[in-house]
Amino acid sequence: MFQPNDTITYIKAVCFGGWKMIHDSSKEEFFTLENLKELQDYLEAGSSADFSGNVKKAMRIDSQRREMVHTCRRGCIDRGLIELTAEELASIEWRKEKEKLELKLDLAFPNAQSKEVVDFEGKRYQRCFTPLRMSNSRKNVIEWLKSWKEIPSKLKTK
Repeated sequence: MFQPNDTITYIKAVCFGGWKMIHDSSKEEFFTLENLKELQDYLEAGSSADFSGNVKKAMRIDSQRREMVHTCRRGCIDRGLIELTAEELASIEWRKEKEKLELKLDLAFPNAQSKEVVDFEGKRYQRCFTPLRMSNSRKNVIEWLKSWKEIPSKLKTK
């Protein structure tokens, strides 16, 4: 249907035609450094002026463009075309450890309420909720992000 080297056409097809194509793992030829550069340029150009007056549509298209850049960069990393820096690797390792800890806490305390403090493996953690997705009017929360925050133990005084 679309040639992988015609990145802008491909982007527009995905933005207007749905995400089925980009998430198809058989499209590995799409994940190249040239396509990543072209996607980044297209994102920076920010041609949401095509949707003058339709703010919601422009925001949705911009969001899809950012996701396309992220997906292409992730694909280039997976194919070994981009090397991660030591800082990025450390960040990934830290995130993996944090995710494992949060999963253990979720399993140990599945009904923890907001701001509830629990003791787990000798440390104290507090349940936190943050708005993840808001309604278009920005008045209602559609989805909440659940997380855990380590809190310092109370110091013992003599």
